[in-house]
Amino acid sequence: MLPFFKKASFLFFSNYRKERILLIAFVLFGFSLGFGQTISIDDPAPEAEGDALTSTIDFTVTIDASDPGADITVDYDIVGGNEDGTGGTLTFLTGTATLSQTVSVTTNGDTVVEADEAVSVTLSNASANASIGTAVGNSSFTDDDTSGISIDSPASEAEGDALTSTIDFTVTIDASDPGAD
Repeated sequence: MLPFFKKASFLFFSNYRKERILLIAFVLFGFSLGFGQTISIDDPAPEAEGDALTSTIDFTVTIDASDPGADITVDYDIVGGNEDGTGGTLTFLTGTATLSQTVSVTTNGDTVVEADEAVSVTLSNASANASIGTAVGNSSFTDDDTSGISIDSPASEAEGDALTSTIDFTVTIDASDPGAD
């Protein structure tokens, strides 16, 4: 029976050129193995932190194509924001038309003068049917608070004729600016 099978398969492929055979092999086996999709993350624009409530920066994770034979997964870790030190796994389902997902990072607004808060999301551990193109997305929550400076108005002082006259002004700042020297 084995010699018959060899003879039959040889007769089947003898009428096809190499290109057709490769195309058939790709259609039959290439789809189930996936295309080696690439996963990337963006660098979203900075977002003002605000004075109250919560501000959000959305990082977009994309794949260049879905895999018709298997789910695509990738882990992520967050540095900065309210979610600092947390992470998770994104899953792009088999054959999905959804080629992007969002990782949201938040911060609480306040009225404290402070430095901008850098945030990043790092991708790692992609499934076997994908590779990571851009591994780190960076952004920041910008501080939108200001410090105020005031100078008092002291009483007037007579100039005098021979000695030095002094007027003392008091300069007050309501908050220090961490970005200034």
